[in-house]
Amino acid sequence: MKRTICLILSLTSILIGFGQSLSLKGRIVDRGNNPVADAYVMVFSRDTSLLASCFTDFAGEFSLVADSSLSKTIRVSCLGYETVWQSLPLTGSIVMAGDSRILSGVDVTGKRSYTKRIDSGFEYDFSTLDFVQEQNILQALQLVPFVDVNSDGEIRVNGKKQYEIYLNGRRFDIGVSNTVQVLQSLEAKNVKKIEVVTEPDIRFNNSGPIINIITSKNALDGVYLNVSANGETVPNAKAGTSFLAKKERVDLSFAYNYDLHGQRDQPIFQSITTKEKSSIFDGKGDGDWHTHILSAMASIEADTLNMIYADFHAKINVNNYCTDWIERVEGEAESLRQNKGKDTEGTLEANLIYRNYFPYDKTQENIMVGYRFTYNPDKRDYTLLYPSEGLSPVREKTDGGLYEHTLNLQKNLPFSDKQELSVGRGLYNVRRTLTLLITRDCRTSKALRIHTLAILAFSNGSLRRQT
Repeated sequence: MKRTICLILSLTSILIGFGQSLSLKGRIVDRGNNPVADAYVMVFSRDTSLLASCFTDFAGEFSLVADSSLSKTIRVSCLGYETVWQSLPLTGSIVMAGDSRILSGVDVTGKRSYTKRIDSGFEYDFSTLDFVQEQNILQALQLVPFVDVNSDGEIRVNGKKQYEIYLNGRRFDIGVSNTVQVLQSLEAKNVKKIEVVTEPDIRFNNSGPIINIITSKNALDGVYLNVSANGETVPNAKAGTSFLAKKERVDLSFAYNYDLHGQRDQPIFQSITTKEKSSIFDGKGDGDWHTHILSAMASIEADTLNMIYADFHAKINVNNYCTDWIERVEGEAESLRQNKGKDTEGTLEANLIYRNYFPYDKTQENIMVGYRFTYNPDKRDYTLLYPSEGLSPVREKTDGGLYEHTLNLQKNLPFSDKQELSVGRGLYNVRRTLTLLITRDCRTSKALRIHTLAILAFSNGSLRRQT
């Protein structure tokens, strides 16, 4: 009996240790020790997941509860101030420095009117912020509670990387597919307000975080072009261009990015010891690693109820390298080796989607039919040469890739303002892998192996109810 009691007490103490809550209280002030009201406080875990959040009151104070075993950092943001990140535990008041650029363009004492709570999240009003006129939408999003934009333009909504973007209540396909470049191209002066949806909302057919950008009708119409390039003598280089055109119900987008990483005369050393001998390899390598990223998208609204969307994305890596080796073995003459290689791999994807909306609610999706094609090329060409021994080269070559075709159908049946029934089915999904590998020794002129593989796969239907 005593052992049983001890065991129960031990398990209880373990559970308490893992489930303890942290009552976090604090105060947000400016550099003049004045309270900062309406500052947004977020607590993150070690894996950057959002654990809890709240706003400060008129005295700059906040209080929230989070898991003590997970809580690591706290983020504080407020209009007119620079965002603050601070590790836990807190040792005093958090001091926020004013953003002079923002303070010169907005009356911070009236900031309460910019953020408004709605049933499914928060709404942020841009219509009276003069300083936003000179920014793009991606820059302006840094002011919005629940939205975090890092230096690379990557966005987190409510602490999550997975989110969707809507434009005036409809899914903004081009913005979802190429978020950074599209939002950088669009001017924030055309934005009235931004909704951050953190709770299930039938308007958006999704329970995950959503950014809904609200503008006046056709406010974003126009042509936008961005070009950038930089390079180093290493050699390293980056270049990119993006083109966006919007005209009433037609959206077109194109983007291309190129990234080069190279090396010249890179020293390489390797030592191999076996029972028979010890070998030392000294080498110098040259190489270029190229990355090509291409995106093209089009969205056409035939009328208020029907829309067609198409896109093409490609990320291709092309690697060229050459290494000269000197092999040294005790008691033997030095021998030379040279290996050359060229690899091509990546991903190509194309989508064609038709969407139909309900007549009584033109922002809510009724039927979706989509086709998706993907191709992952895998091409490798490797050659080993023996310059000092007069031997014929050995070559290995692979030519292959993975193809996939998918057809999807989804129908939504709304029950009420808070419920819907979604029926979807992957009608036909075919994956086909074709790889051709030929290992050829030029000294014997003999093909050693040829290999092919084919795979067929079918996806199951799904039934989902949102509440």
